[in-house]
Amino acid sequence: MTGPGGSGAGPGQPAVTYRVVLQFEESGPAVTGDWASGATALRAYRAWVGLYGTASPAVVIRLIEEVGGRRHVLRAWTAQGEVETLPGHGGRQGLGSDR
Repeated sequence: MTGPGGSGAGPGQPAVTYRVVLQFEESGPAVTGDWASGATALRAYRAWVGLYGTASPAVVIRLIEEVGGRRHVLRAWTAQGEVETLPGHGGRQGLGSDR
């Protein structure tokens, strides 16, 4: 598994998909985008945080890595700030946005 810098799918490995999810309220409808490149998905995530991150206190934006049907939230933005979770490293909170 790789971080948001590359696709990570080599011969015999499951494909890696990166998804950015925007919701204007936690359980509301979602706008999503899927990319094979983690770098492209991270740019989209950062752009969406810049555009919509302060639109409402209920906005939630997530960057999700999916490998072989398993999903892992890499980053999540809420009104309280950003939470980053690296695969296999547990949660790291309070990192702030790299905008």
